[in-house]
Amino acid sequence: MNLHKTLLLLLFAIAAGILVWLYRDSPRTPRNIRKASWSEIIADRDAEIRRAMTRGNRYAARTLVWTSAADLKSIFLLECRPGSRECAFAVCPVCGNLYATEYLDRYCPFCLTEGEKFVRFE
Repeated sequence: MNLHKTLLLLLFAIAAGILVWLYRDSPRTPRNIRKASWSEIIADRDAEIRRAMTRGNRYAARTLVWTSAADLKSIFLLECRPGSRECAFAVCPVCGNLYATEYLDRYCPFCLTEGEKFVRFE
């Protein structure tokens, strides 16, 4: 039993050391997200996508592309002009994905929640 615990702790320490090493060798500089503009945040995301592709991690790149597209859609819907027709949107109550009410799906493609449960903002 002690050997099992020791091996688990050793494996955890090695994994933590690898994560610290990867973070330390990361070429990017930390940025305060609250003070950064949207264009800087999107540029950082694009750099992360390129980095994942150059390292051959297509799954991470695909996930980053998906989240970047969701962020752009959220920015567009939340910064629209008051009173315009494009300001109406719906929010999935489970995952928080935003939809323009003109193009509302019958279900959320991310978490498969029914469209009738969406919260609408007009």
